Amino acid sequence: MSFKSIKTLGLGLTGVCMALSASAQVFYNNGAEIFVNTGGTMQVNGDMTNASGSTFTNNGTVTVTGILTNNQTMAAPTTGTLTFNGTGAQTVNGSAPYLAKDVVINNPAGVTLNTPLVVSGNMTFTSGDIVAASTTTPVTFTSTGTYSGASNSSHVNGYVVKEGTGTFSYPVGNGTSLQKVDLNLSANGTGMRVKYNTGSAGGNNYTTTGSDATPLAVYNTGEYWDMTPLTTATGAVTIYWDNVNNITITSTSSLRVAHKSGANWLNEGGLNITGNTTAGNVTSNPVSTWSPFTLGATSITALPVHLLDFTAKATDKGSLLEWNTVSEEEQTRYTVERSADAKTYSSIGTVQGLGESKNSYSFLDEQPLSPVNYYRLRITEPGADATYSPVRLVRHEGKGSLTVSPVPAHDYIMLTNSNTALNGKTAWISDLQGRSVLNFTIAEQVRLSTDHLAAGMYIVHLPDGQNLKIIKD
Repeated sequence: MSFKSIKTLGLGLTGVCMALSASAQVFYNNGAEIFVNTGGTMQVNGDMTNASGSTFTNNGTVTVTGILTNNQTMAAPTTGTLTFNGTGAQTVNGSAPYLAKDVVINNPAGVTLNTPLVVSGNMTFTSGDIVAASTTTPVTFTSTGTYSGASNSSHVNGYVVKEGTGTFSYPVGNGTSLQKVDLNLSANGTGMRVKYNTGSAGGNNYTTTGSDATPLAVYNTGEYWDMTPLTTATGAVTIYWDNVNNITITSTSSLRVAHKSGANWLNEGGLNITGNTTAGNVTSNPVSTWSPFTLGATSITALPVHLLDFTAKATDKGSLLEWNTVSEEEQTRYTVERSADAKTYSSIGTVQGLGESKNSYSFLDEQPLSPVNYYRLRITEPGADATYSPVRLVRHEGKGSLTVSPVPAHDYIMLTNSNTALNGKTAWISDLQGRSVLNFTIAEQVRLSTDHLAAGMYIVHLPDGQNLKIIKD
């Protein structure tokens, strides 16, 4: 449906459904005034464009299954819901921010922002992530903006901006886990921007110049949050710990909010410490300077050995396994275990811990199985039961390799491809009866939601003719 020559078009759209293919340009507004009345609905089964010189006001319900493009400065609606409900990955494009009141994210393949999405009402996370990879294309919640339903399988992977003062829990994560952080701002000039990151913010210089003069002894090198006011802001930060990217907690009394300023790590206080060694949170004193924040402690004994990451990939010489740790004892031992079916594992080697504050290890399996190998680390520490790393899958078959994690999958799978010739090509997943359950485009790394799949085994069909089994628990 195209509106090109009509200058003013007031529509009370109720039950309009344009059932064209999802790849088609179904709705193109070029110079018209489109108005969806309160109570009206518009279903766009494909792409939707609001061109420059047009007006589009949604006070009803608009559902889009394809690409949404906005090239016109919009007025914020007083009512209305925008729903992303595609089966393939969707994007929001255009030269101007898209202004919405309520938004529903209901697409397991996710929504990528190439222009800002501004929410003045409520954003409902039902299924799939929002990818907001650039500081110029965030999800922005106005002073009245809220959200509900954020989870490991549906959150913002990237930048979130919140306008206004008061407490707001940012629904940020890394596309695998929701790793929220709370800010209680008494002043907020034009918005506070937050992004979650895995890994270390770097540096090991601890000073006494934070809001709490007691220096930190250690900080979490597994994750941090970038917090940047668009102008100025003042308030308190609440950091959460859990079992995802945190150093294992052995005591909570010395936990503090750690703040990196330049090359220094500052102690910003430890108010209202709640929870236990498995999960909890700690709140800082009020701060007015911003940069990376994470969990810290004034006692190094509170944060013992932690596996920061564990990767496995195919090389010309075999399967290369690499992992990084922090705060381990010298007696820590890593046993590399391998399996052909992700059920029965056997040891293929042992690596002795170095006992330093931060270590990097590697192990080469020179005679990997064909076609697939499942790897895990058995971690043995003094005086503690053995623990296991996540499982990594490596395929030695055909050209290049495909790595899949986690194994088995729960609500998502992450596919990492080392064969650049496959990038941009289409692959698909079927059940054991050969019925297609999901199509996707191959990239260096692809995250696919498995929420809609029943437990069991599935087959990944690659365009080079190779197949790979995956397991959903």
